[in-house]
Formats: sequence, structure tokens, C-alpha cells
Amino acid sequence: MKKISLPNLATFCKLGLCYTLLMPEPLVAVTLKDILDTSARYQQDLGDFLAGFELDELDGFPLDHIAYKAADTAHYLACRDVLTAECTWGVESQVDGRPISTFHYDHYQSRRVRFGVMGEFHLVELIHPRAGKEGLQVGFDHIERVWPDLDAAREYLKRRGVVFTEADNGHHQTLVMVINQRGQGGQEIKITNKSLLEVHVEEEQAGQLTYLKRVA
Repeated sequence: MKKISLPNLATFCKLGLCYTLLMPEPLVAVTLKDILDTSARYQQDLGDFLAGFELDELDGFPLDHIAYKAADTAHYLACRDVLTAECTWGVESQVDGRPISTFHYDHYQSRRVRFGVMGEFHLVELIHPRAGKEGLQVGFDHIERVWPDLDAAREYLKRRGVVFTEADNGHHQTLVMVINQRGQGGQEIKITNKSLLEVHVEEEQAGQLTYLKRVA
């Protein structure tokens, strides 16, 4: 069997017959610019979600980070290398049996980093998919705002009729809202009671944190 490689095509010839299959676009490592460039549709859906439930009060709480989910281990490692190279500093920890990295940007291309109308941010989270869910939800995943009083946040969302789930990774708790049905699980906005910076301090004290890059 002979394989002939063409852009996004794979042709297999056997016994004089050839079969051509359309192959998926290869996944490439992403930069911060790539992540921001692919977030326009998410930002639109998020704006519609917030307006639909009249969640204006969330604007008063800081944008902690934006998050991108890799397809699999190879994609995660490739993205991790690229983001590590361009960030100010980066760390990695194990969450629910999978690695998750955080990259801090003091500035990017000589300017502060903004996420559209949602405001400035410094942290980018890179997520490895859970076991058995590789390739199901790839790309821009969520943003997270910090509301320290999570009880108040719960009551606020309930009064607005918002459906949410809760998660607890041991260092912080989050309220998770699905804003659309893109991909296999939908994209999300999350409210957390602690910043990732606070979480990293606790992880480092517990010996659960690895530095990918330190401040020069």
C-alpha cells in the first residue's frame, strides 16, 4: 500500500484502485495572539449570555484569566512550549489527574493585554483534556472572574434564573455556566472564589507546583 500525501488529503492505492480521504486540519501550537484571534465568536456568545440574564453586576469583579483547551497530550506539550517561550513566567500543576499550565503576561507586544470589553488580564490557562475526552473540545474554553463571596454569587445567579454547576479542586471553588453549545460540551464562563495566583501559592506550599519559567 502506497500513501501519497497532499494538503489535507490522503490517497491510498491498492490493486490498481485509489481511495482519497479528506483529512482534518493538523493542530498547531498556539500563541497568545492565536488564542485572542480565535475568541471573537466566544466573546459574542458571552455578551449575548450576559445580556440575556442581565448579569451586569459581574462586570464589577476582576477578570482573572482566559483558558484554552488542547486536543491531546502532543498538542498540549506543543502549546506549552510556545506559551512558555513568550510569557513572563509559567507554572504547571496536576488537577484531577491531568496537567494544567498557567502563563503570566506582564505585557504582550509592548502593551497591556485586553480581552475585548471584558477588561485587562494577565493569566492564560492551558488545559490538558481529561482522559477519554481527547479532541472533543478544542480551542478557546472559558474566562474566569473572581468573586470571593461565593455564597453571594450563588444567590445572585439564582435570582437571575441562571443554571450553573459547581466544581471544587481542593484549592478553590467555581460556579460554572455554559454559554453556548459549541463543541462537545459548550464554552463557559466561571466564577471562582480565588485567583489562580492565590491557588498557585497554596499549590507551591503543598509541593504540587512546577515552574516552567521563572521571572528573569
